[in-house]
Amino acid sequence: MFEIGIDRYLIRLRFTRMARFHFNHGGALMGLMCRAMRTHNLPAGFIPFACESGRVRFHKGDMYHIGLTLAGAAGREFNLERFRSELSSVGAQNTTHDTPRATLAGNFEVVSVEHLPPLNVCEDLANLKAAPQLTIKFLSPFRLKRPPALKEERAGYLSRNCFPPEHFIDRLIKRLFLLAHGRYPEREECNEIALCLGAGKQVIADSRSLLWLDVPLEGAPGKHEHHPKGYTLGGVLGQVALRDVPDTWIEALALGQYVHAGENTHFGLGRYVIKESRTESGDRFRPARTLTEELHNPALLEDSLRRVARHSLARGVDGIAPGDYLRVPDMLAAQVATELKYGTYRPSPLLGIAAIDGSELPTSNVPTARDRMVQRAACIVLGQTVEKLLEDSSYVYRKGFSRTGAAHSFKRAYEEGYRHIADTSLDPLFEAVEWERLFANLDALFPYEPLVQVLRGWVTAPVVFKDTLLERERGLPLGTSISSLLVKLYLDEFDEQLLGLKYRLVWYGRGFILLSKNVNEACKATKETGGEHINATPEPVISETIRHPATKQPTEDISSGGIYQ
Repeated sequence: MFEIGIDRYLIRLRFTRMARFHFNHGGALMGLMCRAMRTHNLPAGFIPFACESGRVRFHKGDMYHIGLTLAGAAGREFNLERFRSELSSVGAQNTTHDTPRATLAGNFEVVSVEHLPPLNVCEDLANLKAAPQLTIKFLSPFRLKRPPALKEERAGYLSRNCFPPEHFIDRLIKRLFLLAHGRYPEREECNEIALCLGAGKQVIADSRSLLWLDVPLEGAPGKHEHHPKGYTLGGVLGQVALRDVPDTWIEALALGQYVHAGENTHFGLGRYVIKESRTESGDRFRPARTLTEELHNPALLEDSLRRVARHSLARGVDGIAPGDYLRVPDMLAAQVATELKYGTYRPSPLLGIAAIDGSELPTSNVPTARDRMVQRAACIVLGQTVEKLLEDSSYVYRKGFSRTGAAHSFKRAYEEGYRHIADTSLDPLFEAVEWERLFANLDALFPYEPLVQVLRGWVTAPVVFKDTLLERERGLPLGTSISSLLVKLYLDEFDEQLLGLKYRLVWYGRGFILLSKNVNEACKATKETGGEHINATPEPVISETIRHPATKQPTEDISSGGIYQ
């Protein structure tokens, strides 16, 4: 049905100075491609992909990969030598102090632009037609407006709660038609497409694993009243399972893996693979280096062990205290680094501790000193990445976000008329975290990251309590440093949902405050979050309204049930 010439290139850059990014690099990548092509309007089939999204800081000498697909006319008109020359010029350009430097400009050199082997989509078609279901895995945010009949206030795009498969395939087929013919289909051709789609009216989509992610735009104006996050392009990451897919959809779905789907593909948005195809296993558009490779650095692990030993004396199930390892810190770090490198590292069970003698259940959990060393290193590697995903309302366990900031945030909300409060403790939320949702989010955000499996092992570790091994089915282990990081990531989606409604949210040390403008909304929020409804005083007295003391950093005192670093 679609005869589209497709060329793919893997671009390798090397940084000549440090560079910092947002979580998704699509905005920076779009700016780079426009500068290299000397245009503000890239052709329809010019499709870059930010292989390195998820890593937010690069040092001098680090490699950086970019995927580039050229489909239809964009490929026929592409001059590789000229493109490489212009790309090199952008990387070497000088900028003055008066001109803001773009994220990808004046800080890299071009190592290579590799033309990848041609595709053979036909090999996959028989495989896909025989599969009982097809799992679409979005590797960059997929952004597509809902059909008019399904639009809601503050919900105009496809999401976890709204993913009509016939609308997805309709827009994908029309995109493929544009790339093949250089124009959109006319009425009669649209009727033919409708007949093709009619065979799939019984297709069922399971989109529960999707996660919304915003992509900041480089060079756009900053935050203001109507754009509290600044200008962004949002879309969904993660998986959608399609059942009862008709054969008439298969070719379009297979081709869509290479030319992306949805809106704003010039930003690298809408890239997906079908898990039942061969595309994922042979994907060349991968990051140059994973976060796990940063983690198995012996120097980082050794430094983490020394920090753990300085702040904690607690022994885990193996009976070894952190200080016991200080006799051979380099030997332990080298051993664990090797295990992480080859995928043989396995977390140990947790030691359950009860704050009150005779308690039937543990109130906190202590990892072994060895696991605490790796967890602390993982928090350093992952922490800066997770920070880029969080809402400004979160002041919990964040560097540079203090009790004073939370108080000022509360006061601003009060002055805007948000004077009814639901006050909720954070501890029950640790226990309520659903593993399926947490792991789906991690897989969506870090699709090629081996560290996700290590995180899964820490989260699901059983607990040894009173000589009994207790298996767990949900929740984050109380008292571990990695739990404090993951709960922020898990609850960020909660922030997104509430901020999309008529609430203001302020996280602080051991809980959060949800503010609303009327008592009915406050009572509803109180019921849903398990909090306590408080009527604000006429004047916002911060010390009385925020009743739980906020802390800049989690405590590490074993007696207080704090974090065992």
